Amino acid sequence: MVKIFFNLVKRNFLKDKVLNTLSLLGLSLGLTASALILLFVDHELSFDTFHADAKNIYRIEAQTNSPSWSSNLGIEHNRELISGKYPEVESIVEVINSNRIFLSFLDKGFWESNVKLVAPGSDFFHFFDFELIEGNRQTLLDVPNAAVLTKSTARKYFGESPAIGRVLKYDTQLLKVTGVIADLPTNTHLSFDIIYTNGTAFTQDHYHADSYIKLSNNVLPETMEDKIMAMEGVAEDEFHELTDVKLLPIADIHFKSQADFGSGASGDMLQLSIFMVIGLLILLIATANYINLSMAIFSSKSKEVGMRKVLGESKSGITKSFFLESCITIFMTIPLALLGLGLLLPKLNQFMGLNMENKFLSSPTYWLISVLFVAVLSFATIIYPALTLTQSKVSTLLKSKVSIHSSSGIKLRNILIFFQFALLFTLGISAWFMNQQISYLDNKDMGFETENIVKITNAYELGEIPDYYLFKNELKRSPQISGVTFGPMIGDGSDPLAYKPEGQNEIFENLLSYGVDVDYFDVMGIEILAGDFKNTLNSADSGQVISVVNTRFINDLGWQDDPIGKKMILRPGTENELNRKVTAVFKDFHYFSLKEKISPQIISLKIDPDFINTNILVRASNNDLKATVEAIESAWQKIQSDVPMQYEYMDDAVKRLYKKDKQTGQITILFSLLAVGLSFLGLTGFMVYMIGLKSKEIAVRKVLGATLLQVIALLNKQLFTLILISAIIGSALSFLLIDTWLQDYAYSIPLRPTTFVLAALIVYMIVFLITSLQSLKSAQLNPTNALKNE
Repeated sequence: MVKIFFNLVKRNFLKDKVLNTLSLLGLSLGLTASALILLFVDHELSFDTFHADAKNIYRIEAQTNSPSWSSNLGIEHNRELISGKYPEVESIVEVINSNRIFLSFLDKGFWESNVKLVAPGSDFFHFFDFELIEGNRQTLLDVPNAAVLTKSTARKYFGESPAIGRVLKYDTQLLKVTGVIADLPTNTHLSFDIIYTNGTAFTQDHYHADSYIKLSNNVLPETMEDKIMAMEGVAEDEFHELTDVKLLPIADIHFKSQADFGSGASGDMLQLSIFMVIGLLILLIATANYINLSMAIFSSKSKEVGMRKVLGESKSGITKSFFLESCITIFMTIPLALLGLGLLLPKLNQFMGLNMENKFLSSPTYWLISVLFVAVLSFATIIYPALTLTQSKVSTLLKSKVSIHSSSGIKLRNILIFFQFALLFTLGISAWFMNQQISYLDNKDMGFETENIVKITNAYELGEIPDYYLFKNELKRSPQISGVTFGPMIGDGSDPLAYKPEGQNEIFENLLSYGVDVDYFDVMGIEILAGDFKNTLNSADSGQVISVVNTRFINDLGWQDDPIGKKMILRPGTENELNRKVTAVFKDFHYFSLKEKISPQIISLKIDPDFINTNILVRASNNDLKATVEAIESAWQKIQSDVPMQYEYMDDAVKRLYKKDKQTGQITILFSLLAVGLSFLGLTGFMVYMIGLKSKEIAVRKVLGATLLQVIALLNKQLFTLILISAIIGSALSFLLIDTWLQDYAYSIPLRPTTFVLAALIVYMIVFLITSLQSLKSAQLNPTNALKNE
């Protein structure tokens, strides 16, 4: 009996092999894409949930005398929390994010930028359950200068040899390796390659560290927030007094952290939500395609059902048979989808820099989801044709294949066609706008020149200001160099400063402030719009500060007509209050990404700077950046031979700001285009089916003298009415989707109605081409063949 059933399934599949192949291919592609998106969403939502005590671990985030939130709080409040006065607190871990350091072992040396510091005896590895490969978890960080490395970092220094007991040299310190952990999963905000103990950093009167607190079971975080805010006489000075505090669950840091400084908070829930919507739309399109084509296939079984009823088979038996046949057909897509996942998941991991696993192979939950999906889709596929065919009379079923194509069946298929094409227009137009926004990010004028600039990121290693000028003069003698300066640049970050402009009582807290040298504007190609700060600087006294501000600053204050000479007070009302005067105005440039609006900025200059500020920026005189870097490294070695120079190209630094956005956007576009392709695949299959139904009508019309265009119009008239309506609705939905997505960007492309119309017309023309080609094939067939078959 089983063998007979499977032979029947095989025969039915081969009978409509074109439609069955198209439906299986479309469903398999849709399932693969949806599964990839599901795995990505699961990865993003699982950040730091793998720690055993995750529900009791929080990070302390707070505001002090600045509007910015930070997790890099001073130690004062932590000392109070672990003083024994608060039984709700089990433990606290403080983590300092280190600057880039240079480590060496024998003849091997590497710059390490992903480094964290903890105090000797830290409970770090009791808080966080990272997989231990070598060492004793209980004693990993007990002693000063103990280092724990990730597996890939240990292999970089020691190859396949054991790492325990080896010693790494850092400046004058010797770090002894006490443990090796597995490379960290990508679903944690605590990214590091090396973590080591440093007793000195944690013995100062005041320092900043990410503060993690473990509360006892059933203790509400709000309770501890109130107690922390109620602490008196704890803050060291006015800059460390808390104005607000929040205990953020560790699992929420990825998406919900408000901290401008500190680890994590790289997640974007809006982007992820749109990604989820696209995944759902792809799944809906794929299933709508499959149901539509499968309904057509099952509806052609009228004679088969009629014969089975004649032979005495019950209605329930026929329905069960249909259901099993549908299940078997859908199960055929599972191996295809798993094969697609096996091929594409590693590529997605590589592209996104993740290490997602295929949970469809390892997780019982995912197995259950797959089985339920097959069952639900099988039921949805056969419910209408099964009810229609089993309720029809035997005489009607055996009479003709045309008889069971009821008006209600046509209406249902039209609804499915309308539904999938509304989604098609939504995703197709959205993908077009996403591509335009990504292109906009690549080509937006940032307000400064990014090409041919080398950014030395470890400028502080060069030495003092005299060393900088020796280095600068050496570089200026090279024909490869056209300019040298120091100062921060896009992506470096900065804490906003409070200021009070003259003539106003209001104190503003959004001013970016930093220092540069005199050549900063020339090297970076930033235009000076008013004032002559160079002459003022050259005639200034030693220690005198010259201030220049950006256009946004003077526009916000209404100083456009006469900004030069206007005064302001920085940090008003504090011990560090400063008086400044506008000497010049420079054109706005983007200090942060295009997700943030340009902020008011003040740049300070002195004839005799006290120290090098952040980076050394070198402009090449030509496009030969390799020769430029060699010239810079040669000059560096003459002054600082102990520490290698670290650098990056400015245009790479700018691109890095949008790396994740571009990755997510490109993947979103790719999946959207896949959904478009699935819709066109379903349309092709549907047209093959409809032409088969109308083969006799087409033949009769041709015999009666109908032209080719008349036949094409016959086949497309009703379909195009549906597609036109779906284009209007899909355009409206895509506008809502893209408008929501673009809210993440302070600077974005405009959403012009004409663009939506044009995009809809392009998709409409592609649909017209597909349907016309299929209609043309039918119209060119010999009508005698169709009439003979009937």
